[in-house]
Order: sequence, then C-alpha cells, then structure tokens
Amino acid sequence: MRAKKFVANILLFAFLFMIIFPGGMEKASSGQIFKDISTNFAKDDITRFYQLDLINGYRDGTFKPAKNISVAEFCKILNSYMGFVQEAPLDVSLKISPLAWYYKEFKKAQAAGYLTLFVKEGKLNPNRFVTRQEAFASVAAALQLDSQKEDILNSFSDVQKIEPRYLPGVVALISFGFVKGYPDGTLKPENGITRAEIVKLLSDIGALIVTKPGEYTL
Repeated sequence: MRAKKFVANILLFAFLFMIIFPGGMEKASSGQIFKDISTNFAKDDITRFYQLDLINGYRDGTFKPAKNISVAEFCKILNSYMGFVQEAPLDVSLKISPLAWYYKEFKKAQAAGYLTLFVKEGKLNPNRFVTRQEAFASVAAALQLDSQKEDILNSFSDVQKIEPRYLPGVVALISFGFVKGYPDGTLKPENGITRAEIVKLLSDIGALIVTKPGEYTL
C-alpha cells in the first residue's frame, strides 16, 4: 500500500474547516436546510456537506436521504468531495449527450479513473441506481486505495455476490474500516445505496483523516 498524502491533505483541509467552523460558510440559515433530514442518521453530515457546496437538494426543499443514489448524482458528489476538475474524453459509444447536466461530471470521473466501473455491457445509464459494490469500488478508486487482505471478507456470508472487478475496492474499504456490513453478517453488494449513506461514508472517511492527521497512510 502506498502513502496517499495528496488525497489526505485535500480531505484534511475540508474536514478541519468543518470542525473549526461547524456552521460552514453560512450558505443557508437553519430554516433553509432540507426539510426532510431532521430525523435522519446522517443529518449533521448532510448539513455540513451542503454548506460546503459538496451536495445539492431538490427544488421542493428536500434532500431525499432514503432515495437510492443514481450514477449521475454519485459522480457529482464524489467529484465535488475529491475536488476533481480535470476532464477526459468520453467514449462516443456511451452516447452521453454533451447537453446533459452530468456530461462534465462523467468526464471528470473518466479522468479520475472510476467511470468504467459503472459501464455494463458497453452501456452507461446515468439514471440507474448505484449498487453498494459499485459505490465502494469507485470511492476506493478515487482515493487510490488498495489492499491485498481478501481474507477479511471471510466474515461475510454473501461475498460470492461481489463481481470480480469490484472486489479490490470493496476489500480496501473494509480493510480500512470504512465499511462494516450488516448485523446479519452480509454486505448486500447488489443492493442500492442511498444518498444519505453516501454522504455518511464520505464524511466518516474524512473524519478519520482529521482525527489522525499525522498517521494516515493508505
């Protein structure tokens, strides 16, 4: 495993900002924050991410935390979180319109090296929901995490459902303690992952870097 100091520094800055200034940049008053997150487990994380312009809600004032996140939405959040700005050309066979709001987000994901994880049978559907294994593998790819500890999966009863191309990323996130699985001993890799769960995952990753700023080695 290699040290990823550059990635750690990016996340460290963002999360130190959130700790020192818990109100963020006062982008919105308490009355303007999403009206459907008051009882959600990731309420504080969602609020901070919004104040730092890492996420957006819907026109009706909601965030829809329990909604499965789409491929397009996921790329937008991960790109914003990582600060990705570099773009790379998309394969024309994917047939993604340059007029689509997510066009540039897909180009950033392509440059970052994780867009192909969402391509199935040569097709990229921006509106389908992201599976848990896709999300874990993409986050690991963006953070350039890798791990050889595949035996760590032995404690889960449904590892056979993980597709081979996602396996390294899933192993990496579990190895670093970012993914725990369910109480019944499963990972449910084929299930969708919600908007709130994605924010919580990324927030927890950043929090670990903040609590151990001089020791974080990936």
